[in-house]
Amino acid sequence: MIDQAFTQPGFQTPAMTLIRDGDEQTRRLGCCDVGGEAHGGPHGGPRGNYWAPGILGTDCFIHLGDAGQDISGSVHVDMRLVQDARVPLSEPLTIQGTTERTEEVAKGRMLFQVFRFGSGNGRTPIRCKIGVLVPNPEKMTGGRKPGAPPVDPRDGFLKKAERTLVPDDVTTYGGAGNPIHHDPAFAQSLGYRAPIAHGVMTAAWLLGALDNPYAPSTLDVRFTFNRPVFWDDLMELWVEEGAKPGAVRYRALNADGRMTAEMTVVDVSYD
Repeated sequence: MIDQAFTQPGFQTPAMTLIRDGDEQTRRLGCCDVGGEAHGGPHGGPRGNYWAPGILGTDCFIHLGDAGQDISGSVHVDMRLVQDARVPLSEPLTIQGTTERTEEVAKGRMLFQVFRFGSGNGRTPIRCKIGVLVPNPEKMTGGRKPGAPPVDPRDGFLKKAERTLVPDDVTTYGGAGNPIHHDPAFAQSLGYRAPIAHGVMTAAWLLGALDNPYAPSTLDVRFTFNRPVFWDDLMELWVEEGAKPGAVRYRALNADGRMTAEMTVVDVSYD
């Protein structure tokens, strides 16, 4: 198990500055099969060019590395993303993270962290709360425990899209320098058959379903990452039928029809 300061409650990173250009943002979104035009594209669009909040989850992990923390082997388990206002991409963001609490679980230790993205005038327009599993390799083996038959995650949902990942999608996306995303031997040492995609890549793909054609101006979305997505997996996107506003769910499924991630849209608006 990783023995790093960020695994302890109360750990806080120093505030750092984020700068990103349109080409870089569009490249990362493209690895997630999302068009950058919804946020203005590499050269800006009719509504300007704005930070894409979906991929900021990766910046949380990059930030931990920049703060001197070794995140090797950690696994992104859940995330809540709140955006109160669009931020022009020309405006730098500051990022600062805090480990709020930890919890021992069956497969290791869960960390609950919050990252705040600040802009001018002391505002914090974007916040990202993440749950991270620091796995214990000795506890990562074993099959499903017997119990009730699983519910088909497609019941009550309509299929909207699909894509097949290739390793280049994951390695080109880049990010936090975690070998679990690009080193087959390291991934297998933790019990995975192959490197796994960043959870944020699935989150960004699900968020892309909200573009109409522009990305939302404000949002509150919650993600659970239920099982790993390997760097060569088929991914299917399903949306709930007849859901009430404020609780619409989107699901990502693999080729076996098993849910890999779910996004619940708590609130969303467009200007």
